[in-house]
Amino acid sequence: MRSVLVAIVFVVLATESFAGERRVRAVVTAYCPCRKCCGKYADGKTATGRSAYLPGCAVDPKRVRYGSTIRIPPVNGFPAFSVVADDTGSAMRRSKRIHIDLRFKTHAEALRFGRNNVWVRISTR
Repeated sequence: MRSVLVAIVFVVLATESFAGERRVRAVVTAYCPCRKCCGKYADGKTATGRSAYLPGCAVDPKRVRYGSTIRIPPVNGFPAFSVVADDTGSAMRRSKRIHIDLRFKTHAEALRFGRNNVWVRISTR
């Protein structure tokens, strides 16, 4: 009985859902639209056709729908902000956890953001 209670508490703490919004622990990394970050896909467009020079993020579309709003808490000196899921990448699709790759305008900003494990809020439209 005790192990069942622990499992239920863990599930509740790992994911909270509120009317189209869920709170999850995610791996959050950063990239920019340069050839160093995007390789042969550095064509200025995201997987959904949006400009790669606009704020946004890459996700596994099987776990986080394109068009979802993702709220990122303050991290590494960056203030809290929101982005729209509009791109994907192999690292997001291979990850066992939810992996969000934030898009920044410059390579220096992406490097400064780094790799973080944080609680994010995901809202679907």
